[in-house]
Amino acid sequence: VGLRSFGVDESQIFCGRKGLTYDIIERITDVRRNGEEATLFVLGESGSGKSSLVKAGLIPYFKSLNNSECTYAEHIICPSEFRGNIYEGLLDKLLVLFPGMENNPVWKELRQGIDGNFNYEYLSYAIRQCNTLDKPILFLDQFEELFSDNLIAEADRLQALRLLYGLSLSKQVMMIISMRNDFYSKFTSYTDFGAIKNESIVVDIPNVSSSD
Repeated sequence: VGLRSFGVDESQIFCGRKGLTYDIIERITDVRRNGEEATLFVLGESGSGKSSLVKAGLIPYFKSLNNSECTYAEHIICPSEFRGNIYEGLLDKLLVLFPGMENNPVWKELRQGIDGNFNYEYLSYAIRQCNTLDKPILFLDQFEELFSDNLIAEADRLQALRLLYGLSLSKQVMMIISMRNDFYSKFTSYTDFGAIKNESIVVDIPNVSSSD
């Protein structure tokens, strides 16, 4: 059993990684200057502090920017919590992120499943039509579970990756994905989703040292 990670409400006692945290914030902010939200991959070895960096470092910072015009709200999920039904679980989360999505014709298409001919621009447009002041931060923690959980069928895994690809292309969700770096090659082997990596910020964090 590994050490418990810091939570979102523990930013005041979270120590270390300040330089790395500020560097990532600056890179995300550069993307947001164009009115878009970024997708971030946080890679590292098991126990390197990936979850703590996101939950106690990055998320509290962006929530501190909340005002009457923009409200950041975090949504933290792990693939294994859906007991193999990862695609349906992500669809349910999509409704939480963007209330009103179910009233858009694209919702029926999503429920039927995403194939290789799905129009991702259609999804982006539907998300923008929701007109919410909330800025969702979707944190997919321990993303390696998508590939290691035997309850997740390959077909469902592919559907989930397609949906996440669509969310990334929409630029309407700050999507943060943490995963062990030894699983990253499994993700990139799905060549259709190379655009997620190409358009994302990728950070491979070292293990915590005494200087941290």
